[in-house]
Amino acid sequence: MTWFDEVERARGAWADTFARSIVVYPIQSDPGKPPVLSRGIYRERPVDVMTEDGAVLSSTTKTLDVRLSEFIVQPVAGDLVELEGARFRIDDTDDDGQGGSLWTLKEIRP
Repeated sequence: MTWFDEVERARGAWADTFARSIVVYPIQSDPGKPPVLSRGIYRERPVDVMTEDGAVLSSTTKTLDVRLSEFIVQPVAGDLVELEGARFRIDDTDDDGQGGSLWTLKEIRP
């Protein structure tokens, strides 16, 4: 078994434990194709940004960690994701070089 196989096996166990079901709408990566069922580990973390006048703006960064082996066509920025009734647009993708990708999400509000 190679090192990559070991990483993929560990990533699979991690996903089996913590991942949530998602639906990916590949409107940029594979236009016209049906939605893809998958899973990912969703996280929110607070972010504080200080302005020039010293005021602090608070926000939240939302990310989804996915296994790329679960996709035939890799999703890209601009694709849509549905998670537990909320809809998001993939704003950025950061592949980790070990079979995973961290997506930064922007929530789509009605």
